[in-house]
Amino acid sequence: MTSVAGDFYDFIQIDNTHLGMLMADVSGHGLPSALIASMLQVALTAQVGHSSEPAKVLRGLNRALCGKFTHNFVTAAYVYVDLEKTLMRLCRCRTPARSSVSQRHWEGRPSSREWFDSRNV
Repeated sequence: MTSVAGDFYDFIQIDNTHLGMLMADVSGHGLPSALIASMLQVALTAQVGHSSEPAKVLRGLNRALCGKFTHNFVTAAYVYVDLEKTLMRLCRCRTPARSSVSQRHWEGRPSSREWFDSRNV
């Protein structure tokens, strides 16, 4: 292995027709980001009880990790898939906008998407 990073994904297989998937990126590079990604994986296992509710999963992850590190942040998306109902629920959390340009970019998203704002947790 030549390098480690904070890119992360994991699955929660609820049963044969229901699945949860977390995709996340920890800011920074190297071992600190990789360690935070491993903390995220452990915290995800505690969220299995509400794996069908993406906002609750991300809220639980936020509560578990908040205050544990100071120089990094996590951007994440969690998707719940119900193959029986052909339903997919998505919730995303992101860092606060750093500039007015990126703020306009996020506000310009189609209104049909629901956003989970980590500041409201």
